[in-house]
Amino acid sequence: MRFITPPLSIRKESIEAFKLNQRDELTQRRLSALNSFVGEMKEITSARFAYKMIIKHLPDFPVMMNEDMYHRLCNRFSVEIEL
Repeated sequence: MRFITPPLSIRKESIEAFKLNQRDELTQRRLSALNSFVGEMKEITSARFAYKMIIKHLPDFPVMMNEDMYHRLCNRFSVEIEL
């Protein structure tokens, strides 16, 4: 059996240039979208390197937290987490 790889129609240089040229714009759009990030926490589980928080209405978009962020979140919202 022989596999044929299709030729690349986009050069690697043009992909890198696109990313670098629009880096600031993409960052700004992402930050503005996450600034209004409100939702109901479904669960917090341990992940490979830290912790993963699942939001009820965004199950396919986990929020990753390091150890420090996890402890600060638990301290700040201890009453709400116990509910």
